[in-house]
Amino acid sequence: MANADSLRGKEFIDFLLNYLRGRDHQPEGGAAPAENSEAGKVGSGLAAKKQLFCFHELKADEAKKLLDVLKKEGEDVVLYFNVKDGFKVLIDSLNFGLEALPILSAVLTDDDKLRDEF
Repeated sequence: MANADSLRGKEFIDFLLNYLRGRDHQPEGGAAPAENSEAGKVGSGLAAKKQLFCFHELKADEAKKLLDVLKKEGEDVVLYFNVKDGFKVLIDSLNFGLEALPILSAVLTDDDKLRDEF
């Protein structure tokens, strides 16, 4: 994540979401970490049906930069973040820590249309 400091706007969002989803840190076999391996299978109840979106912890400095990017860049970048399933990743990141809460509360309270979709 050290090279994320030089990224801005949509590039930072893409980089951060790929990192949180575990796409930059794939195992030797080339497959992403068991993202949806259990999805769609009949089996062990709710755990088998839950789709995971986040595999890494959102750090405080990453959360602060993401909030700055979403607030400064405007509605287009917020909608881009939503289309890239960014809010699903943030919700799933709450399993690791609460760093995503300020982002969710700030962005969702500012945008009525986005809040209705969410």
